[in-house]
Amino acid sequence: MWLLPIFPFADADKLEEIHFAHNDVPDLPLSLLRQTSFRKIVILDQPQVKIIPKNFANETHRLAHFECRQCNIESIEEGAFNNLNKLEKLDLSKNSIKEIQKGIFAPLSNLKSISLQENLIEKFSTADIRELKSLENIDLSSNPLKELNLLDVATVLPNLKVVNVKETQVSETQIDELVRKTHLLVVSSRVD
Repeated sequence: MWLLPIFPFADADKLEEIHFAHNDVPDLPLSLLRQTSFRKIVILDQPQVKIIPKNFANETHRLAHFECRQCNIESIEEGAFNNLNKLEKLDLSKNSIKEIQKGIFAPLSNLKSISLQENLIEKFSTADIRELKSLENIDLSSNPLKELNLLDVATVLPNLKVVNVKETQVSETQIDELVRKTHLLVVSSRVD
């Protein structure tokens, strides 16, 4: 059995990025990233990663870009993003996330872009991301999304510019209303 030492990256303060991709390790505890100074962390195709735990990188104060794509993430624990206030890009695409708990992204005050593409999300509203005042772009494409409520986006998220709902089940009526009543560019599959 292959094991990583406890905090194997703690002395690697010169490293800017780390990528874990297509590894066949039986366990990849995200808490190993807790005491690092990476600016970018990419975790790709690691089906053993099922949860983003509380404080998984709470001492990684420089982290600006976090991707955990094509894993098997079903949930994000409350407090998972504590102390990650420099994070600007979050990519959780191609996972198994069904819902976003209110306030889960609250610590991410500088987040500009979030991708939740290809998850299992059926409902989404500004209440799910209301703390993300710097958010400019959100990708919800390829979800079984049926209900999208972003009509109060101008007051709640004034910097949000683009919402991608391609290949979802959001109705044309909802999209039309969103385009008519907000400043958003809504990317959808419909043909005008």
